[in-house]
Amino acid sequence: MKKQLNFKISNVKGKIGKTNVDEHSFLSLDFEGDIEVHLECSLIKQLENNIKIKGSEGIITLTQPWSPRETAEIIIENRKGKKLLKSGTKKNPYIHEIEFFNRVIKSKESTLRKIKEDALIDIKKNTETLVVWNQKLKEL
Repeated sequence: MKKQLNFKISNVKGKIGKTNVDEHSFLSLDFEGDIEVHLECSLIKQLENNIKIKGSEGIITLTQPWSPRETAEIIIENRKGKKLLKSGTKKNPYIHEIEFFNRVIKSKESTLRKIKEDALIDIKKNTETLVVWNQKLKEL
């Protein structure tokens, strides 16, 4: 079983709309090892469609992480310069997931069982975090 990273919710901001749905939300998570994660989602604010990973050595940016088109890139910036990696695809992104799971299914049963156990743990932890995030938003 994979090691779970422990974290705490350190900051929540947002707006709940008339339909009791979060129209804008911001969340900060503090992980062990001085790792901070900031998440922002919005129906009412125009946000960039990217993920930025900032570290002591530089920044990695994933453009179009959710539904990548052919123009999607991974941008690596550090003191040596900037490197662009094309990560886009002509295929529907879900095809890659299907191909991955097909390979897993063809491999050993224990590998599939391990992936399933890890996925269930991730789903549980993610759901718990979303529930707390939503409760804190409603308290604002």
